Amino acid sequence: MAEDKGVDPAALQPILEAIGAKDAPIAEIPARLRQFVDEARARAAAPVPRPNNAGADVADAIAASRERLSRLDTAGALEALRAKVAEEQRGGRGRAAWCCC
Repeated sequence: MAEDKGVDPAALQPILEAIGAKDAPIAEIPARLRQFVDEARARAAAPVPRPNNAGADVADAIAASRERLSRLDTAGALEALRAKVAEEQRGGRGRAAWCCC
């Protein structure tokens, strides 16, 4: 099907794996893509709880990551979080456990 549209099927494999549709029937792939997009945008739109202590910078990093996610920039969203985790680890503040990336 992808080849009919000039798309290399091998190029789609990492995308399908990332959204959990690696083994999905071809007919389900459009719905799976739509579901992924809808869930990513909903997650990006979810409010970030504002801490009442010295963790505002962490909340800001999460908000920046979600802003990128709202544009479906998953790589950028992860990079924003990873950069904050690395900063926390370098600073020895011990607050990096908030992120699982």
